[in-house]
Amino acid sequence: MSTINTMEDLIQVLDEHPEWLEALRARLLTRELLDLPHNFAMFVAEMREFKSEMREFQSEMREFKAQMDRFVAATDKRFDAVEIRLDSHDAMLKSITDDLGQLKGAHARSAALEDAAIIARDLGLRRKKNLTREDLLDLIDAVGTADIPLGDLRSFRVADLIMEARAEDGEICYVAVEISYTANGRDTRRAIRNAEFMTRFTGKRSFAVVSGLHRDDRIQDSIESGEVFWHQMMAEQLDAELLLYALSICYTGALFTAANLMYDWDKNFRGAPALGLAFTLLTSQPSYVQRFCPSSHPFRVFAPRRTRPH
Repeated sequence: MSTINTMEDLIQVLDEHPEWLEALRARLLTRELLDLPHNFAMFVAEMREFKSEMREFQSEMREFKAQMDRFVAATDKRFDAVEIRLDSHDAMLKSITDDLGQLKGAHARSAALEDAAIIARDLGLRRKKNLTREDLLDLIDAVGTADIPLGDLRSFRVADLIMEARAEDGEICYVAVEISYTANGRDTRRAIRNAEFMTRFTGKRSFAVVSGLHRDDRIQDSIESGEVFWHQMMAEQLDAELLLYALSICYTGALFTAANLMYDWDKNFRGAPALGLAFTLLTSQPSYVQRFCPSSHPFRVFAPRRTRPH
């Protein structure tokens, strides 16, 4: 039997008897430590498999990202095209809105010109005549206007209405009228300025008047102070209902154009809501449509020009 006196003796005995080494190891170490080499080997194998799966996942993600990049680029391109169409549509609607404002202003001016005698009577005057643009040019030519801005003179030459009137005592007076569907501060300033010009050019007393169906509340102080007089037009004079329907017809044309802009033959027709509203406007009052759309079929006026390819 071997005698163990030193550490070297113990190591030599354990080398000679491996089963003693295992028994000693089992006595000294816990089960977790004993299983550690096996468990670590399993962990290494699992990590290799995980790394392989991650490489495959990363490859799939790169492909997914490439697909998303292509989708985003195509979407951006499509939205850019839509924005261009919408910008064109906005410009068209602005143009129509401006045209409708001029239409309402011209309609109001025609009605106010018919009221010229009434405007004069409301001021205690009798109208003698409406001054023509040639009359106004003659007045400008007869006096010095070097100190008057050219823009003011140009505006004065195209004043809505300037009339010569007579007071009860026979005094000759002038009335400068500015007319709008909705009278505002600009109309007020122009009327006052034109009246001042008439006094300067003729030496006669002049009155400033603004006339319209509606008025901006901000000109109330000028009216109450007597700086400018207000002439209220009646809705009946402007045939307001028919005018508004005419404006609706104009907007319907814009709707058809907008619908035409949204037509995508490769996909589908996205303008159906706009067409539905347009159809309602065009069919709700046929007599009005015939008045403002004299063609035999109203849809000929606003139908989109684009035709579906065969």
